[in-house]
Amino acid sequence: MEIALAALADYASISREGKLSVMGIFNGVATNELPARISAAHLVVSLELEAAEAEREHTVEIKCMDADGATAFAISGKFTAPPSRRGEILKMDQILRLENMSFNKEGDYSISIFANNDLKRTLRFRVTLRVGSNELTS
Repeated sequence: MEIALAALADYASISREGKLSVMGIFNGVATNELPARISAAHLVVSLELEAAEAEREHTVEIKCMDADGATAFAISGKFTAPPSRRGEILKMDQILRLENMSFNKEGDYSISIFANNDLKRTLRFRVTLRVGSNELTS
């Protein structure tokens, strides 16, 4: 299993036709106070599985950590890949809505995505304290 795309975004959806739409990709959060809070964001992950990985159970774990290695949040789950035609790469787009995220300090953060206990991708973003504004942006 490989990850073809991973991003943090303000919004994402998958149409009935299977088209992935992603809006507002970001790699930083600016706030005027700590802890910084994000009411909602979307983690978008496009998986690619070989035919041999179809119709098998897989585990996915997502860990968000600060620069010191402290865990901000962690999520894990299992899924069974659908059937695949012989030799066909199976593509699966996943959207995870992240709600009420809180970051206690400024600095660098990372979101690591593990599939079957193997690190597949790490997204990095920065939380920045800004002065003179009452807005939280992502």
